[in-house]
Amino acid sequence: EYMNKKSKTFLALILASIYRASSQNFDLQGKNLNISFGILWNLFKQVIIIAGISFVFSVGLRGAGLRIEYLFFNLLFWFFFAEVVNTTVSLKIEKSYLFLNSINIYNFLFSHIFRLFIQWFILLLLSLMTFFILKLQIPVIKILYSFVGVAFLAQIYACIVSSILHDRDFLIELHQFFMQALFFASSTVVPISILPEEIRDILLYIPLVHLQEFIKSPVTGIELSYIDVTYPILFIIFGSVLVMPGLFFKGKRIYASIKR
Repeated sequence: EYMNKKSKTFLALILASIYRASSQNFDLQGKNLNISFGILWNLFKQVIIIAGISFVFSVGLRGAGLRIEYLFFNLLFWFFFAEVVNTTVSLKIEKSYLFLNSINIYNFLFSHIFRLFIQWFILLLLSLMTFFILKLQIPVIKILYSFVGVAFLAQIYACIVSSILHDRDFLIELHQFFMQALFFASSTVVPISILPEEIRDILLYIPLVHLQEFIKSPVTGIELSYIDVTYPILFIIFGSVLVMPGLFFKGKRIYASIKR
């Protein structure tokens, strides 16, 4: 019964997260009908943006080594990572929720991240089906492996940064600039192989770089000796140790602010 109550609470928080993310301008209302298409728009607008950017880069910079077969998924992984991080870091905990015995900082944040994982996994499956229909050769297994890796990296990074920057609006805004810089440093668009060795050696400390480059080799036919997919795994293992303590202290600060 205890686990059943926890499951229902988690599901309720996921539904609340879906409602928060849905655009209310896309509701279809009738006499006995109220259907929200907001979550569907929130789902597909990302694909439209990613497809548009991929087409522009792959066609406009033809010959620069940018192939739509991996560029699309590089961008999809980045948008997924960025949305998890940005929305989690800036997510305001509704303090009224915390007065309920079944809701805490852990299931509140994890339900939000889990909703994003499901949303982007659906987008990934639809994208893979589209590429299959178009008969474009893509490394499906490597893409799925990288997606899971990005999901764990995003969750760990988002929870740790959210704990550090809790309710510090100025620092949260500064972090947005850091994320923009990380986009160019993560090998999403700019292949790491074309960068000077001094810069490349620094960027290889970013685990996301290894996952982004991992899916390119089956398409380009080039294996980079300095790309190691075990590095993100080690980062995930060690980073996981910091998540729960970080959220614990974040929760302590929230409850302390409630008591004032």
